[in-house]
Amino acid sequence: MTIEFRSDGTTDSLTHLLAPSCFLDNLQAAYSQSCRKGDALTIISLRINLHGYTSVPIHSAIMVAMAREVKSKLRAIDFAGRISETGFWICVHGDLPDAQAVAERIVGITPRVWTVQFIRLGGEDGIVEPFEDWIGRVDQVHYD
Repeated sequence: MTIEFRSDGTTDSLTHLLAPSCFLDNLQAAYSQSCRKGDALTIISLRINLHGYTSVPIHSAIMVAMAREVKSKLRAIDFAGRISETGFWICVHGDLPDAQAVAERIVGITPRVWTVQFIRLGGEDGIVEPFEDWIGRVDQVHYD
């Protein structure tokens, strides 16, 4: 089974969220700004649990509906991208409580459908880690 996953370089053609490369470019800019200003930045990794659904049109319809839900619940300063066949990353300008509030608005009444994880910039002591290490950590959490 293959779910449509291609882009024009800017937006994902199925969900109309940011394409992975554009999302990562925006994330790197947000990361750099966060490091300079000392502001918190948190990634929400959302995966949709599609176990039991074997039809590509059903998968696609669910992804489109969930992307619409994600986009409608974001604050103007935050942004989201489709990162995998069944997953999104959301960049939240803020710390864990801010990210949890955003995730709660998105997950809403369908918590069993989502796998939600949070990855904060740097450690609890506020030490900033290199962007590549942070993205590697986000990526590992998303696929674990």
